[in-house]
Amino acid sequence: MNRFLFIITFLASVSAFAGETTFEKLAKVNTCWREQKDVNPETLPQFGPRTEHDWIRTHLALVETTLRNRTTEHLTSTQRANRLHCLELLHGYMERGAFPVNEHYAYRTPIFIDEHNNFCAVGYLVKETGHEDVSRMIASKTNLAYVKQMHYTELDNWAHENGFTKDELAWIQPGYPPTANAGKIGNGVDGEVRELTTDGDKLYVGGSFAQVDGSIAANNIAWVTESSGTYTWHAMGAGVNGPVNAIAAFDGKIFAGGAFSMAGGTTVYNIAYWDGTGWHTAGCVNGTVYDLAVFNGNLYAAGEFDDCSFLGKNFAKWNGATWDFIPGITGRINAMKVKGTSIALGGAFDYGASTGLNFIWWNEASSFGVTVNSPANEIKSLEILDDTLYAGCRRTDATDTTNLLLKLRTGIWVPGYKYPGQENYFSPSNGGLSLNALLAESASINIAGQFYYAPWIGTSGNNCMNTDESGDWVVVDSAVNALAMFNGKLILGGKFKNGNTAGGGSAVNGITFRIPAGVGVADINSKATDLNIYPQPLHPGQQLRIAAAADYTSFTVCDITGRKVDEGGVHHGNLQPAISVPGIYMLTLSGKDGTRKTSKLAVE
Repeated sequence: MNRFLFIITFLASVSAFAGETTFEKLAKVNTCWREQKDVNPETLPQFGPRTEHDWIRTHLALVETTLRNRTTEHLTSTQRANRLHCLELLHGYMERGAFPVNEHYAYRTPIFIDEHNNFCAVGYLVKETGHEDVSRMIASKTNLAYVKQMHYTELDNWAHENGFTKDELAWIQPGYPPTANAGKIGNGVDGEVRELTTDGDKLYVGGSFAQVDGSIAANNIAWVTESSGTYTWHAMGAGVNGPVNAIAAFDGKIFAGGAFSMAGGTTVYNIAYWDGTGWHTAGCVNGTVYDLAVFNGNLYAAGEFDDCSFLGKNFAKWNGATWDFIPGITGRINAMKVKGTSIALGGAFDYGASTGLNFIWWNEASSFGVTVNSPANEIKSLEILDDTLYAGCRRTDATDTTNLLLKLRTGIWVPGYKYPGQENYFSPSNGGLSLNALLAESASINIAGQFYYAPWIGTSGNNCMNTDESGDWVVVDSAVNALAMFNGKLILGGKFKNGNTAGGGSAVNGITFRIPAGVGVADINSKATDLNIYPQPLHPGQQLRIAAAADYTSFTVCDITGRKVDEGGVHHGNLQPAISVPGIYMLTLSGKDGTRKTSKLAVE
């Protein structure tokens, strides 16, 4: 591609966005952006959503342009010629985009050469100029180091011969974001997860499966506990004999709804409850239950069913012995969400003579109430963020293929996307396009379902993303049906079998948790002069030495999932972590004055 057209395409493809700036994002790719005196942040293209892969390409394109414009009068003719040749090589490297893949570290890190033989930009330049042995030597000794931490005569000589300063090489080198951010919850399930519900220290899992964790018989429902990063599965008697779509904790019991006729050895009618030791009947529901919700001290059920007498339909309240049906809705109710003094109901249904509503309010005092407009697509999920109701939809209307995420503003449904144009980034995956689950977290909403999400040029995520496009996504190979927060982690359940896991292997089997991209790391791109930790790699039993300007008094070590593995005191700059398993860890140092610093720690 013509170089001029390539750069113009990059600049033109980025539209104006509120929030983070291009300079701030580039400084995350490489903190050396803050050191460039000939870069004016105001002249950079405006910020816009793009994949991490394309942010690296943008970084390299802009670095290349700046380096070409720098004066080289102080260099010899040979150095100038070598420098120009290397910049041509850098341009070709950037266009091809065969960058290292960060599959094993849950934070952004340099990788000199990955296990697929992809070279980083600096390593590639060294290799292509006839010194592959130098690149491989560096990778064998300090594969995750920043250039400024590489004290090799061979690299210094190469930089001099090719007309670069060490600081320029450090600026070229990007840090690579994690691709491995799906954690394993034991061995998962042997089928599909349809529901996730938490109750205290227990995560309840419902769906269509016969076995959990590889060996435990648990027909369609089970519960999970977690301790220090280890997940333990538990059966609930003999389970139930059909799919579980909804689970709710109510009145000291666990209610399960779906499409089944037996719970344990008890005959039931699509809904039952577990009292901690056995299953019990919970009235008669003829059809399929899709959701359960607790509102004003009462339990409500919704779905596509009647009261076994063919009178009430689809929506009912539990009175402790039977279901009191609330008539009026014809069709399927997929989701309920309590907001204030009302329950929001979403699905694919009519109300009375009003057809194609797909959404309605219900209030004990005033019964049903419709909104000014109706979502054209079937509602699959409902969530609340900042007191605003959001709806996630399955594409069912051929003329409305972009309004899959909606929010209710002053009684009117409007697009719920955070950024202009975001709705255009969703496309079908495996023939379907559906936002099955929404879950608010901080100032954004996690979105999961059946879709492919790809802003701008590159690829981003499959079946799970975030309205902030923060990068803390999980890529799985099939639909996600449910989301939950459990012990501070985002849990996903669905049809998927594989995810982008850390530590080898990809099978997660229907349930996984998100490993955050930052794992709580405050500043892993800090300058080497701020904090020096040695020796690295550390061998078990060795003492670690800290050289830093601040006075650190205690430490914590976490693995890449964020699980704490050790903690203790720092004495005169010395500490001795009790780590026996080789790998990459995050070492957080704390001082009496509240100073905190986090850095990578390699253990062999």
